[in-house]
Amino acid sequence: MKLGNIEVEFSFSNTSNLRKLQNAYQKVLEKDNKSKEKEMSFIEEMDTQCNIAREFFNEVFGEEIDKKIFGEENDYEKIMDTLEDVIKEYEKQQSRLNEKFAKYSPSRIKKKGTK
Repeated sequence: MKLGNIEVEFSFSNTSNLRKLQNAYQKVLEKDNKSKEKEMSFIEEMDTQCNIAREFFNEVFGEEIDKKIFGEENDYEKIMDTLEDVIKEYEKQQSRLNEKFAKYSPSRIKKKGTK
């Protein structure tokens, strides 16, 4: 999988990878909600959201990967667009795998066997 200009090893059909992604994304949502409770300037809020996203990338794809992808500076659009791309790809792959799984579901196999 490519994140920015960096190629990372990640498979959307590997359950360990998916658990890491789901857990890290849940943390993103929780931290984002918690950060909204604090009084912050617009720039502080952007920095906070960037740092939350950076933690996501490090947790899912490995320590310090955020610096390889984004450098030292927080570019809000770049970081958020990359996060959005990962989540969109996850949803796309989840849909694809659900279709594959449905082919082999017990209820479908049972229906085939009764014909």
